[in-house]
Amino acid sequence: MAIADAAALSMITDDALSPEVIELALDKLVAMLDGPAQNSAERRMTLTDALKKVARELKHLQDAVAAGEPPETLIAAIRERELRQKDIESQLRALNHAPALRAAAPQLRREAKALLNDWRGLLGRQVSTTRQLLRKLLDGERFVFHPQRQAEERWYELAVRPTLEKFFSAVPALNVRSKDLGNTFNSSS
Repeated sequence: MAIADAAALSMITDDALSPEVIELALDKLVAMLDGPAQNSAERRMTLTDALKKVARELKHLQDAVAAGEPPETLIAAIRERELRQKDIESQLRALNHAPALRAAAPQLRREAKALLNDWRGLLGRQVSTTRQLLRKLLDGERFVFHPQRQAEERWYELAVRPTLEKFFSAVPALNVRSKDLGNTFNSSS
């Protein structure tokens, strides 16, 4: 179990909470906000159209489940569309807050780096603190161990899909606006 714990913590600190990932998320946010007003209007229209399409797809999938179609595949498709819907909604909310976020970008970067150092330093120190941080980063997701085999050799590959939403909601410069950003900082984006 100690090996699995170490692998999980390493995955989080080296991947999800790496300075490069945080910088990339911030770069994506700033790039999204720095587009000209015309691009923002076009982006808003594109996102609105995509949101309508996802809503229609969700309705069709829900109708299929209600009609008695085999639920496993349909439920997976519904979950996928719901995640897409949340992502689009968060991108639309971020566009609405672009001017305030653009002005706060330098402060946001400083505060995010400081918070990153704090979180990375806390991970693994105390079980209760580590669990609390992992709950924030995993947001309901679980670590999954996939058994692997090659000839006589056997091992497990560890997988998880973390999110940075709650990390960035703890950044003071985003404090007021974090709920409006939704999954903008999803590490898998």
